[in-house]
Amino acid sequence: MLGDIAIAEISVFLILVWVSAADVIATVVFYKLHFRKAFAIAAYSGLFSIVLAGWAYFSIWGYVWVP
Repeated sequence: MLGDIAIAEISVFLILVWVSAADVIATVVFYKLHFRKAFAIAAYSGLFSIVLAGWAYFSIWGYVWVP
């Protein structure tokens, strides 16, 4: 059903998801501590890692959702 999905592809996706989760936590902590520059850096890098995780998800499993 899913075709041939390599372990490396799934590993990259899971790493990106964990990095995104850690970055969201860091963003919230920096916001609460009023570190504005660190907050901005964490927010933009978090956005970038979420976009990469979305790209990895749809490159692996996106064809399953297309009719």
